[in-house]
This record gives sequence, C-alpha cells and structure tokens, in this order.
Amino acid sequence: EKKYEKFIFFGDGSVGDHAITVDYANRFYESTKIPSLILMKNSSPFLTDLFIPYRNHIGYMDMSGMGRFIKIINLAVSSIFHDYCYLDIIPHRATFSYKMFAYFIRFFTKSRFVGFNLENTKNFPQGRGSCYFLGKYNYIPPNLDKEYFHEQANRMLKFLGFYDVERTPQLDYIKQEDIFDKYEIKEKEYLVFHLCSSHPDRTLPTDRWNKIISTLRTELPNTKFVFTGGSLDYKFTDEVLANIPSPNNVLAYSLPMQELLTLYANSKATVTVHTGNAILMNMLHIPLVVLNIRGINIFKRYFSENTIELTSNDGCTCNPFEEECSMVNYKGVNYMACLFNIKDEDVIEATLKKFRE
Repeated sequence: EKKYEKFIFFGDGSVGDHAITVDYANRFYESTKIPSLILMKNSSPFLTDLFIPYRNHIGYMDMSGMGRFIKIINLAVSSIFHDYCYLDIIPHRATFSYKMFAYFIRFFTKSRFVGFNLENTKNFPQGRGSCYFLGKYNYIPPNLDKEYFHEQANRMLKFLGFYDVERTPQLDYIKQEDIFDKYEIKEKEYLVFHLCSSHPDRTLPTDRWNKIISTLRTELPNTKFVFTGGSLDYKFTDEVLANIPSPNNVLAYSLPMQELLTLYANSKATVTVHTGNAILMNMLHIPLVVLNIRGINIFKRYFSENTIELTSNDGCTCNPFEEECSMVNYKGVNYMACLFNIKDEDVIEATLKKFRE
C-alpha cells in the first residue's frame, strides 16, 4: 500500500459523470482518509455546489478557459515532488495533450496515473484501449457489462492496495427549507418528473408523455406534479402539459444544486429518464421510477432498492459499446428502441405503485 498525498480525478462537466466522480472521491476518502481534487473541464456553480457537504475532503479546480494551461503546468511540476494519484475512471477518447500529460506523470514524476482501460470495442480496438498509454501496470479492465460504478470504484481501491467500501452510492445535501413555500408544496406529498435527457433519443415523445401525465392527473387530481429540468427544457414540458391545465402543475427549472436535491429528497416519488439526474435521485435512495436504456451495468440506475427500472428488449439488440443502438423513428425523430418500446401503462402503473407505497 502506497501512501498518496492526494487523489486527482477528471470531471467532464456532465451531471451524471460528476455524481459518479463525487462518489469515488467519498469512497476513497472513507477507505484511505486521503483528500481528493477534481479537475473540472466545464465548471459551474450548479456542479460545484454538489461538493458543499464534502468540502473538508473534496476540492475542485476549474480547468475551463485559457488559464487551464498554466494550471496543467503547475500540476505537472508539483507532481514531480509529490505523491499524487491521478485516476481515469470513465473511459473516453484521450486527446493528444491528455496523453502527453499522462506520459509526463508516468515517466518524470513521483506521482502515479491509473485508470480503467476499455478495449476490444467499436471505438477501442484490442491493444489500443482507452488508456493503454498508462502502461499495463497502471490500468485494469472496466468490466462495464458486469459491474455498477461503485463496484468498479471498490475494485480500483483494491488495485491500489486499499480496502473497499461496501455500501451503495449515497449523497448528502443541505436541506433548503424555503423551497417548499416557494413552490407551495408539502414534504412527501408531491410527485417529481424529470423527463428530458441531454440526448433527445433517451426519452419518450411529448405526445406519449402527455397521455401518461393526463392519466396520472386523473388518478391523482389534488397532487402537486413538479417538473424539473434545465433552461432548454421548457418547450418540451409545454408540449407534455398541452391540454392538461392544472394549478397543481409546478415548473421548477434551473434550480441551484442544493435546492434541486432538496426537492428530490423530500418528494413522495420521482419519475425520470436515462440522465445524470437519475444518478442523483438514486444516490438519495428515494422512491423512483427510471425509464432506462438497455445494456451494460454502468448505465443502470437501480442500485437503490427504492427504484423501479423500466426498459424494453423489443426491437433492441444493442450494446452501446459494441455496435450501433437500435432506433425507432417516430414523427421524424429517432428514439432508442429500448426506451420507445416501454408501454405507457407500465409507466403509469409503476408511478402509482411508488407514489402509493
């Protein structure tokens, strides 16, 4: 076991990958009592607010803008004299500059650079995996088809000589009491919907959501329905709620992270699609229905026992890392078959089940 001074992770800016990285950092701290630094490609107050409960052992560095080059040089020089451990935890296409930085850390510093090497797939051929450049003693296979991300984290801990942390992912938050008055909702009495994904093919068409929400509104006429999303999601939700007027429909968009987590954590139940917010919800272990893409375990969101995952095998033969995804064209828009072929009545049944538990 080597005593590192700091673990250094890379964050690409997406909500889901950021949540996974925070769980890694917390898990590594529980095992080793060594703090972490997250290098954030696209830093924003929304994402960095996720650190608030963990500021004593997780820091971040904004790597956006021209100033990132000076920061990279400073890190490289500092790594010559310090025992840092850099971790590449989410397989990706490495840029030339990223590889050069890794080579420098590997051959000219006291620090170490390790990662998960994805290979023998459509994007990474055998022998030229996602982080082959780290050297065979510094990477392990990711086992994306067999493990959840927290199981990968535990295997990396063991690879580095530390003990694993046998718990499912969890997330702390700072409760924002004002939000209940702001939206005129009562704790554990409202239903949350997050229906938009960063990829438009990873949800259902708006007319199908309209039918689902309309049926749920008939079943739950006095329940507040709270819709979350980003600034670009208003049009989608407007179409979903067409002809469903109700004073009990609430739009809670573009919230700060701690307000959003408060909203999720204190709901009676939540409904979401395959998106980073699904990871946040699952890490809060709240009653949840996820319309999820089919495939490998790293994409699965039901590590919480409070989650119902809905997906479809109909017309879907894809493994996202092995071959192209099976798509369904509906009114000129492509949707992933594993999502599109989920039955509306199954979404309604699962939602009512979670809400009435």
